[in-house]
Amino acid sequence: MSQPLTHSFPLLLPTVLLLLGIVFAGWVGWSVGVWVASLSATLIVLFLCRRHPKASNFLILTALFQLGAWLSAQAEAGLHRLLPKEKVCYEAVVMSEPVPRGKVVRFDMAVLQHQGKPLLVKAQLLRDTISHRYDRLHVGDGLRAVSILETPQRWAASTFDYARWLRLHGFSAQTFLLPSNWQKARVSLQPLGWWNRLVLQARQVRQRLLDRYRQWQIGGDEAAVVAALSLGDKSGLSKRLRDDYSRAGVAHVLALSGLHLGILCGLFSLFSRRRSGRWLSSLLTLTCAWTFALLTGLSPSVVRAALLLSLYSVFFLALRRPQPLNVLLGTVILMVLVRPLLVYDLGFQLSVLSVLFIHLFLPILVPPFLVAPKTSCRAVWWRCLARGLWSFASLSIAAQIGTSPLVAYAFGSLPTYFLISNLVAVPCATLLLYLVLALFITTPLPVVQTVVVQMVVSVAKVMNEVLRWVSSLPCATIELHPTILQTVLCYALLLTIWAMGWRLQQRFQSSKNELT
Repeated sequence: MSQPLTHSFPLLLPTVLLLLGIVFAGWVGWSVGVWVASLSATLIVLFLCRRHPKASNFLILTALFQLGAWLSAQAEAGLHRLLPKEKVCYEAVVMSEPVPRGKVVRFDMAVLQHQGKPLLVKAQLLRDTISHRYDRLHVGDGLRAVSILETPQRWAASTFDYARWLRLHGFSAQTFLLPSNWQKARVSLQPLGWWNRLVLQARQVRQRLLDRYRQWQIGGDEAAVVAALSLGDKSGLSKRLRDDYSRAGVAHVLALSGLHLGILCGLFSLFSRRRSGRWLSSLLTLTCAWTFALLTGLSPSVVRAALLLSLYSVFFLALRRPQPLNVLLGTVILMVLVRPLLVYDLGFQLSVLSVLFIHLFLPILVPPFLVAPKTSCRAVWWRCLARGLWSFASLSIAAQIGTSPLVAYAFGSLPTYFLISNLVAVPCATLLLYLVLALFITTPLPVVQTVVVQMVVSVAKVMNEVLRWVSSLPCATIELHPTILQTVLCYALLLTIWAMGWRLQQRFQSSKNELT
């Protein structure tokens, strides 16, 4: 007899209710006090009904929903900062490398000693064409400036809520600086706090690594792609190159995420084949993940992916027979308990959905005839090769199934030839990451390093040319504009299809066990 879905995945219902509570609180906009009162009342009733299992289970699930709502309301209340309406004089530190865009230079900065804690600001600096002082401004530099710190405002002509996006990513203000209203200065970094100081140091290290790329004479679109892939610096990407990757359906390759961490940490999975090697594999994986996060400037997407991978590894070590879906659900619960507004982050949504659907649909996408017997791998080498090649395709298909409805809702289009693109982009990205690692390892060997540099340029050039060709094909993208209800129904349909297949698989396995 097949087991119910909630028995095999006990964290499924708590995760869903917690997420629904967070979303519901954001929709209704009730105050923190309302949710505290309702949660307290539920816990009191739960204590009184503790001897009634059915009532207790219902009340526990209700409390989880209310807990999510309370955390969401509390986080929403902390997003808004009171700002002065007039010009203020302040000290700040540059938190990101300034990037010229037309007549302005854009960068992030932290205003020090604002209401007792730092204030993250999106800044635009008017370019001075005479002195070019902005050329000498780099990440980590101190500023003394005078400007109006404005509350982020939503763009009137856009459906995208830019103001909310800024607040969700920690930015409480935006400002515009004239050349005469700022100057470099020595400032104390103590008000930043330990995390922001660590982020600042990591970004300074990343900038020094980017300077090494220029010394190796990697230029043009190839340098832009390598910098985006390995260090998360997308400032060198041209609009044409971004569009090519987006139309080809491989924009995720240029955005640091769990894919890149998975590629780098994949080497250490070899140690986990033996039980004794699980601890070594996990230790190496965690070290690699957080080292990579530090070298890429502790960008939010990489930190999120590293945290996800870390929790994943801990769960795998703690559980004797870990179920991947339960591990993923437990990781999501811990992350949203700490930062409930992550639910609204598109990158977080896409990361979770891609991992979820890879776990759900990957077993279905691998045909039985590709599964080679363990004892005859040499005899059926073609089967091993076919399975390896299909793994790249099946991973992309499973991830695309999970993310396509959300991508269509968020961007209004879907790539048509994503399978062809991923069959080229993922292997090339994997090779590029390993070659960049080889570049730093071969620093004492200039001759070998020169050969590796040429290999990096060649692989990046091939990838760019192939993806440019794919993006130029007819009907490379399909225009779609689903509503949020249609998107939800699409996911409900996909999960229903999987649940039906899972139940059939369970019944087949039960029947097979009874016959034996």
